[in-house]
Amino acid sequence: MNNPHQTDVLIVGAGPIGLLTALTLTELGISVTIIDEEGQRAKHSYATALHPRSLRLLDRLGLSSEIESRGKHVTTVGFYDSSQQGREIDYSKLEGDFNSLVVLPQNELESVLRHKLSEKSVFVDWHHRLRRFKPEESKVESEIEELSMTSLGYVVQRFEWTVHRTHHLQSAFVIGCDGMHSLLRRQLAFDWHSASSAEHYAIFEFQSHQPICNDTTVILDESTKNVLWPLGNNRYRWSFQIPASEISDSPTTGLQPVFMIGKHVFPGVSRDLLFELLNDRVPWCKENIADIDWSLLAEFHTGVTTSYGAGRCWLAGDAAHLHSPIGIQGMNLGLVEADDFARKIAAILKDGIPLSTLQQYNDERLAEVKDLLGLTARVEPAAQSPSWAPPNPERLLSCIPATGSDLAGLIEQLGFQISRTG
Repeated sequence: MNNPHQTDVLIVGAGPIGLLTALTLTELGISVTIIDEEGQRAKHSYATALHPRSLRLLDRLGLSSEIESRGKHVTTVGFYDSSQQGREIDYSKLEGDFNSLVVLPQNELESVLRHKLSEKSVFVDWHHRLRRFKPEESKVESEIEELSMTSLGYVVQRFEWTVHRTHHLQSAFVIGCDGMHSLLRRQLAFDWHSASSAEHYAIFEFQSHQPICNDTTVILDESTKNVLWPLGNNRYRWSFQIPASEISDSPTTGLQPVFMIGKHVFPGVSRDLLFELLNDRVPWCKENIADIDWSLLAEFHTGVTTSYGAGRCWLAGDAAHLHSPIGIQGMNLGLVEADDFARKIAAILKDGIPLSTLQQYNDERLAEVKDLLGLTARVEPAAQSPSWAPPNPERLLSCIPATGSDLAGLIEQLGFQISRTG
């Protein structure tokens, strides 16, 4: 980045949400600058699943064919209790196009988005972090630090990231797509509303000797949520919720040396724990596990910011809300937010729409997140009692991989409906 520098929109964070925001704005003729404190994403990446709603908006950008070719298609999700009784939801029964889930590594999704941006000569400024920003009536003044690796020490050499130089950037808007520890949200001093206590999951990505299943399986017992995702080529991922009372350093928990994805460090978990969990929770599931690619213990929080933004500074994705991982709702809802916000920004900058229209973005996004988190909505039986119901059926709201009208349609297939409570 040159100094001084001007752009229409500064985007903080180069994950899927930030990249989609940048791409949509660029397609609409708005200039962007994308910064990310980390370097380019590592080759190893956590797999994710794109909902039909996300695939439809990606199709508008001409990306659906490329993404579908890289991923595993899933058309049904089975829901079961500990006794093996359950029901399935069928995505092919949804109205509209792209009636399936597409499972692929997150870095593959990011690669597709970055390549599309590169065709328009837009690139990420890696190792750049937002230090501070000052919103004004017609612009935002931001101070951005460019980081470099520096060698320290003489006898024992070590390396640390230090500030190489500082840039000053002027933009019409700043959007924070910088995750759960968002600097933008903290400097805007927005409060955080936790929806529930932290959830812990033992996650195992593995290869099998032969196919196990083609579709996704969700197990809901009395106290835990668990899911099996097919990843393609006889690779799968089990995620088992671990009650907080069982999280310890004891041998029974099976904690192993740490595991890293990017800069994020997670405790490892043992192969023995996988078989113990299968025996306890999925006794009918005859796994044929060949090799475990990786395993870890992860902590997930749920909650939402009290506001998505103010004036010319706004949030999207994990910077604004966090969800239980079973339904992969957080990232997918973030993609919807990115598309919505970008189009509203373009209308303000190009068509002279009042800045106050962003209040609609704030209100609509908060309403949908609060519903998904169960703060303003609940699950209840439809007119006819369902033939099957899991323990604590209100958990279905966060366990179905969908949002919006798709979520309502899929939950009806299970004999339930969503009722607003606030």
